[in-house]
Amino acid sequence: MSPGAFRGRFVTAFLGGGISLHLETANRALEQRVGCPDGMISLGLVVGKSPSFRANGVELGRDRLLVTNPGCELSLYSPAGGKILAICIEQWALDRAAAGGELPQPLDPSAGRIAVFQAPVLAARLRGASIDLLRAIRARAGHAVRRNVARPLAAAIEAEFALHEAVLDQWPCGSRSGDYRTFMKAKDIMATGAMTEFDYARLSEATSRSVRSIQSAFLKHAGTTPLRYFRAVKLTEARRALLSFRKGQKTVGDIAAECGFWSHSRFAQLYKLQFGELPSQTMYRKAPEPA
Repeated sequence: MSPGAFRGRFVTAFLGGGISLHLETANRALEQRVGCPDGMISLGLVVGKSPSFRANGVELGRDRLLVTNPGCELSLYSPAGGKILAICIEQWALDRAAAGGELPQPLDPSAGRIAVFQAPVLAARLRGASIDLLRAIRARAGHAVRRNVARPLAAAIEAEFALHEAVLDQWPCGSRSGDYRTFMKAKDIMATGAMTEFDYARLSEATSRSVRSIQSAFLKHAGTTPLRYFRAVKLTEARRALLSFRKGQKTVGDIAAECGFWSHSRFAQLYKLQFGELPSQTMYRKAPEPA
């Protein structure tokens, strides 16, 4: 979502025993659709001094814990410079850790939902244990560490949740503001191609909200203005077309015009600002020859 050449890192550790850790960092703001497979629960934690994320419109900061139940799909906004950790646990590993007992409420797959819980102590303990484990794996080349930690880690996670539930007896959730619905409606109009040129009147009519309300919703949930969001959508659409280009099919100008950019020079300028390279560089870097 934010402009400039993309730089990021995705570190993964598959521990066996039904558990994996995934640490993602990126220099640019991202909007992602993330699915949680059936039979698995995912825990999300903000790492370091990262700005807050947004999960389905709910703020996710360092003092909060994101729980995604099996089969759920998440809309995740990652800020520029954001760093997030995902702990993915197979349901059978949690059931084994509970030893036949009842799982704490957030880990119960029957909830079938995505929730952001206000739990600063629990979030800090899970984050610290996971980061320490990733460091240990890196320092010791991994194999011996991985074989020995999966089952104790699952037990520790279940125990931490159970302790939190026993001590506080509550799971306060972060709330989603009403302007998230405005953002989603306006975003869908842009993403589906129903609006070929940016038009505030069209967005206001579709959302029944004022221009200022729409601007406020985009600033909160996407960190940008509606116009810049729309432009990023169109530039991304052009990038996909450039990456699938086959020699002799179309010119850069053709693709630019199809995506609503009538000035070739302006398109090239905006494209380079967004992706850190010219559209011609994208087109010819990986362009396959016709069969």
